[in-house]
Amino acid sequence: MNLRKTILVVDDEVEIGKALRRLLRADFDVEVATSGTEALERLAHTPVDLVLSDFRMPGMNGAELLMEVKRLYPATVRAMLSGYADFNSVLAAVNDGEIVRFIRKPWDDVELVALLKRLLAARDMAAALYQPFRAARSGVEAAIGQSDSSAQVKVKMNGAPFDRQLALDLIRRFLGAINESEMALVGGLLEQNGGKLSFLAEVGGEHQLTLEVPVAQKEASKKVPPC
Repeated sequence: MNLRKTILVVDDEVEIGKALRRLLRADFDVEVATSGTEALERLAHTPVDLVLSDFRMPGMNGAELLMEVKRLYPATVRAMLSGYADFNSVLAAVNDGEIVRFIRKPWDDVELVALLKRLLAARDMAAALYQPFRAARSGVEAAIGQSDSSAQVKVKMNGAPFDRQLALDLIRRFLGAINESEMALVGGLLEQNGGKLSFLAEVGGEHQLTLEVPVAQKEASKKVPPC
């Protein structure tokens, strides 16, 4: 079974695409497209773990492409690579497309490879973090925010707070799922702060994890037993 991740590089400058293929092919399977339209065609036929797109391209620009990737393939990591000087335009694109990282041209080869590995590791961690909530009772949802070094999980139940025991049971289930996965959980601190219980730990040796579960105010004042 092929465990290598697949990266799709999108840049209208052919030589940049070739350079990135040479750089990344030792660690990843690499696809290259020269336009947003071609990139979407590749995505329709090839499973891709991460899209690394230039910002300024004719026709569909990188921001528009990554917003479409977000809509069609939300689990695919989205990163932008550009030498474009208009920072405000790039920042807006990052926010609108939920792009996890903006990388400036020219890039550092070693730093770029290491960054892409971290982004993909964070994506895998986020996927594992969803598992406890797929099996949770109806109405329990989780919003997961992530970067290359951290993940924050905010839990809700139909917009209402949990009772204290249910919150603790959910945290225990969450920790059990992490322990059953390939991720190593280091340490752990359970805190009360107003109307929420928070669990903080280090996962996989390099990612900071925060889990927040809302509890009713009258329950939040009670002492929290250890998990």
